[in-house]
Amino acid sequence: TPFVAGGFAGLAEVTVGHPFDSVKTQLQTVRKDDPDAPRTFLPMALYMLKHRGVGSFYAGFTAPAVQKFLGLGFLLGTMESLKHAMGATLFGTPLRFLVCCMICGFFESFIYCPLDLIKARLQVGREKSVMESVRAIIRIRGRMGLYLGWRLHCMKEMLGNVAMFIALEVVETGVLTLGGPAVLATALGGSASGIAYNVVPHPIDTVKSVVQTKPPGVKITAREGVTQLLREGGVR
Repeated sequence: TPFVAGGFAGLAEVTVGHPFDSVKTQLQTVRKDDPDAPRTFLPMALYMLKHRGVGSFYAGFTAPAVQKFLGLGFLLGTMESLKHAMGATLFGTPLRFLVCCMICGFFESFIYCPLDLIKARLQVGREKSVMESVRAIIRIRGRMGLYLGWRLHCMKEMLGNVAMFIALEVVETGVLTLGGPAVLATALGGSASGIAYNVVPHPIDTVKSVVQTKPPGVKITAREGVTQLLREGGVR
């Protein structure tokens, strides 16, 4: 079923992609006033390897593994159910299709946000384990502190889902229309959807990382996060 297939696809995704995500989070949260911190991918990866070891690339792995197993299974299964119930197709009823994408993203964010918060904090070294991170967040901000950055996360998932499913449908349909094999259509569609999901909402994800990884007791708003990023690194 889409739920089960999506769950195992999520595990495969996070196993391969987590080291890259760890470097990305470090780059998103590095401060301008830290002269020793690298600003590009390869130097940051080497910096992490030198100062924190190979394990730093898989810091916080448990949280996203659970997140992807539950979330991607939920996403694919729910999306198929919604499209069937609403009679939604990208090329036939595009508005319904977009609504399906955003509904999935909205409810996904309730699963993803606490796990993504824990993952980000572990990746930048705020805490050393999942339970330590959970206890620290609850002690300082209460149980609802686990949803720090939820609005940003919700926007990221809704926008990311729209980009992902449009890319998937367009590329798959294009390959099949040109007479390509179904397996190639699936492979290229999946690759395009993954790129779209990460690229389109990336600015929102960067602000979210800044908000979520502040030291204990420090809380900033999304607007303050945007201001900090613009002040330290400009639009890029």
